[in-house]
Amino acid sequence: MILHIGGEVVVESARLVAILDEKSVKGSAYMHKFIQEAKKRGEIRCVSGGQCRSYVILDDAIYASPISSDTLMARANIF
Repeated sequence: MILHIGGEVVVESARLVAILDEKSVKGSAYMHKFIQEAKKRGEIRCVSGGQCRSYVILDDAIYASPISSDTLMARANIF
């Protein structure tokens, strides 16, 4: 199945590891450090040109998405 994560980006849901809410990431010291380190290494691909509501973690990439984690999980039939 294909998951639209914002802009013109779609990913295969089979590659999906996690969908993280941006506010939850900021609230967790561990997750915040994980995302900050990934940003420093240039590993996060921004889908929205700056606006980030969630992080989509795949087996080989991390995307910052303008779409809420609830919406992404519903699209991926995770609920």
